[in-house]
Amino acid sequence: MKIKLLLILTCTILITLAAYVVYTLESPPQNPLKNSNNNIKNQKTVETKPPNNVGKIKEIKVDKFSPNPNWKDKKFIFNGKELHYKFGEGNPEETALKPEDYLAKGENDGIPYVTPETEKNLYDFLTDPDLPTVLDKCENYNRQHMLKLNPQLSVNQIPILLRPSDFDIENIITINPNTGRKEINEDIANRMNEFLNILSNPIAGSKFSNKFGDKCAGTAYQQSIERIKINFSKFSESYINGGEGIKGKD
Repeated sequence: MKIKLLLILTCTILITLAAYVVYTLESPPQNPLKNSNNNIKNQKTVETKPPNNVGKIKEIKVDKFSPNPNWKDKKFIFNGKELHYKFGEGNPEETALKPEDYLAKGENDGIPYVTPETEKNLYDFLTDPDLPTVLDKCENYNRQHMLKLNPQLSVNQIPILLRPSDFDIENIITINPNTGRKEINEDIANRMNEFLNILSNPIAGSKFSNKFGDKCAGTAYQQSIERIKINFSKFSESYINGGEGIKGKD
């Protein structure tokens, strides 16, 4: 009886060992790195990005200036009548003012009015041979200078004083539908005036007393800048008739 029980126990042990060996052979060994990789894939990674201004060169828009001094003849219906406008001839007789109506009288300033002289002076200003170069050099330099003084601003936040379209005479001389008379776009004229004043100012933040115009255009253009400023003054004064610049500005 004892022998029989011993045989049964021995067989049971052998069967158990055999089953373990078969299970071990059929199951491939587990790769701990594989499980680790799976865990990494399931984790959310947070990318750190450098600040927008670090290591990034700001590029501001650079314009090419080419003034257009050619104002095309126009026809305009005013009070039911077709009027004709030609450059250099002021206003048609139907809407023109007499000199005593627009010129200064004593201490009283006159009123803004486009005369043939105004148009001639504007043409002389726009056709100055060095005006495109001064604009290319100094207006674009002004934008870079503003960016340098205000590094916290993006390029889209930098104010642009003048654009090429501001020097298209078609945008400078317009016809007022209420009066039927030519008039000057004073917003453009004001910004031109401001720009020309900047050229004479000392450079902001500079240790030296250099004029802005000398820095942006070079001293070789000093006489050109002065000539351009004189031409603009003649134009604005012939329009304002007694005012000190457009709307009293310097």
